[in-house]
Amino acid sequence: MLIRIRSMALVAAFILHYTAIQSWALSKEQDSAENYSRDGNIAFFSSRFEEAIRLYSYAIKSKPTFAAAYVNRGDAYAAVGRYDAALEDYKTANKLSKNEYYTKITDMYIARANELLKAKQDVLAVSLYEKALSIKPGQNDVIDKVYSLYMEKAGQASDNKEYKSALIWLNRAASLRKSEALTERLAYTELLYAEYLALSKSFDDSIEQFNHSINGSSSRPIIARALYGRSMALKNLRRYDEALTSIDNGISQNKYNIEYYIGKSDILRQSGKYIEAADACRAISAMFGTYSSVNKQIATCLYAAYNELSIFYDSRNYSILAGGLEDVTKIDKTMIPAYLLLTDVHLEQNNLSDALKVINSAIAISPNDASLLLKRARIYIKLGDFKSASIDVESASRLKLDMSASQNLEALRIDIGTNFYHGNNQVANSHAKAADSNQIEGTYAGASYNKSMLLGATLAAQGDFPQAIEKFTAALAINSSLEDAYMSRAKVYQRIGEHIKALGDFARALIIKPSLEDDIQFLKLRSASWSALQAAGAVPRQVDAKLSSLSDLGSVIHSPKQDETRVALVIGNSAYPDSVGSLDNPSRDATAIARMLRETGFKTVQLRTDLGIDAMRRTLNDFAAEADQADWAVVYYAGHGLEMNGTNYLIPTDAALKTDRAVQFEAIPLDLVLTSIGGARKLRLVILDACRDNPFLQRMTRTVATRSASGGHGLAKVDLADSGTMVAFAAKHGQQAMDGLTPQGNSPFASALIRNMSKPGVDIRRMFGMVRDDVLKATSRQQEPYTYGSLGGDEYLFKTP
Repeated sequence: MLIRIRSMALVAAFILHYTAIQSWALSKEQDSAENYSRDGNIAFFSSRFEEAIRLYSYAIKSKPTFAAAYVNRGDAYAAVGRYDAALEDYKTANKLSKNEYYTKITDMYIARANELLKAKQDVLAVSLYEKALSIKPGQNDVIDKVYSLYMEKAGQASDNKEYKSALIWLNRAASLRKSEALTERLAYTELLYAEYLALSKSFDDSIEQFNHSINGSSSRPIIARALYGRSMALKNLRRYDEALTSIDNGISQNKYNIEYYIGKSDILRQSGKYIEAADACRAISAMFGTYSSVNKQIATCLYAAYNELSIFYDSRNYSILAGGLEDVTKIDKTMIPAYLLLTDVHLEQNNLSDALKVINSAIAISPNDASLLLKRARIYIKLGDFKSASIDVESASRLKLDMSASQNLEALRIDIGTNFYHGNNQVANSHAKAADSNQIEGTYAGASYNKSMLLGATLAAQGDFPQAIEKFTAALAINSSLEDAYMSRAKVYQRIGEHIKALGDFARALIIKPSLEDDIQFLKLRSASWSALQAAGAVPRQVDAKLSSLSDLGSVIHSPKQDETRVALVIGNSAYPDSVGSLDNPSRDATAIARMLRETGFKTVQLRTDLGIDAMRRTLNDFAAEADQADWAVVYYAGHGLEMNGTNYLIPTDAALKTDRAVQFEAIPLDLVLTSIGGARKLRLVILDACRDNPFLQRMTRTVATRSASGGHGLAKVDLADSGTMVAFAAKHGQQAMDGLTPQGNSPFASALIRNMSKPGVDIRRMFGMVRDDVLKATSRQQEPYTYGSLGGDEYLFKTP
């Protein structure tokens, strides 16, 4: 018994001792956590945040339930920008302390949101603000900030026409705070969204949104505008009765908006009620008076109604249409479309005198309107006054024409010419005299294309075929890129039995306009000449061989000697960098020259445009191989060129030429061009239209003081030792070549080349002399072409007789 008591005493003593040891250990642990936390606080307040984080972590490790240590470490994490780690510590502390630290969490969300807001990450900021409010609702400062953000985002979305997104932000704002102003803002945004949907042709969806706006607003302007928008959407869905009801309700809400009356007229007009549509327009003047700005809107509204009524025109509508359109011209005296429509209405009734009176009134208002002049020309033709008609046609041709007006002009010319052909010689004679003596005011200033074409048609009608051919040839000298002069001259050649020449012109017209192969009239004309030649046995064998490709006929008819091979390279550089500006003519000139060389019988003609330095070198190298096998080798170049230290250079389109030293690396020396044709057996010819005003020289930095440049005034003289080599410049040394006298024509030099190169039997030396004379005349002696080199005693003809 004694032994048991002693054993129990020993156990009790052990337990007491163990408990004392454990209490001592816990006390030491508590002291250690507190010490770490205290040291962490010292480091934190000394801004040693990383050290503080380490010490707070020791405290937490010593005492995992130490909520204050988590909070303190969260503060240190936040101080160094580690917000996610801070938030986790706050959440842990809040859980350990049973929500004692929830304000720390909301403050952390708000602080983080503020940082994101500064970084313009609005969407992320909003999500954190919302989290803060979900933890602690009713924080007015946070609510104010979030509400402002919502409204700001709604405004931005509206400005970007993202109305659906704007509505989402506004509804979020409404969930935080209700106000009458916000309700109206929502209704207005609903309206904007509805209008956007209508513009996107989502008419059913737009009607639903208009209804939301109408039902959600107490503002009469918003309701009226929504009713108007809904009516337009219903109109587009052809629900005209509903549309009229909606627009009438809109007018009742706001009767001082002209747009609503015009909208009502549109609905009536589209539903086929044209007279009622016009009445809706007239109601505007009853409501708003006759101010000039109002009058223009009334006139436009009335014109739209009467214009659609004219589509369903019959004689019963004549008085209504004529009277209504007269009202339009009285309300707005400058509305040219109304004059044109009224003229057409009178013409429908064959009331030519009234039609002429109306169109004269319109021309008095707008004398440079080509459509008006062409309309009056049509009336003059109906009246038999062909002279006045042709005056208007040619006056219109000098104005800017769209495709429709151009076609109308050509149709009128045909009508005038047809009347000449039908024997109205008195009119033809007086017309020809007027044209030839420039009595038609301003129409025939200089040797214009239109004058030559019209005189050619007149002379052909009179039977003066040689003079007609001369006039059509003059037209081609001015502009050889249009097929109508070739076609007109071909028809005259047919009438005098010159069928080979006619076929040549038909071929040239076909090159310009390949679609003529599908034109039945063209095929008949061409077939007539071919049949005539067949019947006479006058078709050369080579023509017969080319029958399947008549576009080559021009080159066959005037082919060079059969034992000669002729090759050409034609380059036109127009697309220079913006820093120096592009050139209008080189590519156009090159195309025209290439076409003419093909027609004169060259075996191959390579046409290249807008070549950079590598492409130019490669092209010249390839052409050299062709030239080695040829009798004639010709290079034509149009574009920029310059002279540096006595050497002439051609400038590729990718050249920068920032310094004078760069010229030899970025430009092509003339010597390289001459080398490329050096292998030709008989004639080596370079033609340079490259003496233009040179913008590169104005920008170029000089690196060597003794280096000279021409300063933009032409190219340098050329010394050629070889007989059979010739270089032709568009302008002699010290002069500049003009780039073009008309917007769509060729340069004076190219025009003269084309005109004289096509003349059969003319030696090349005389041909360049004729080019010189023509250019001097065309430029008032400001530009004189010049040639260098000698050809010996052989005859050199571009085109055989």
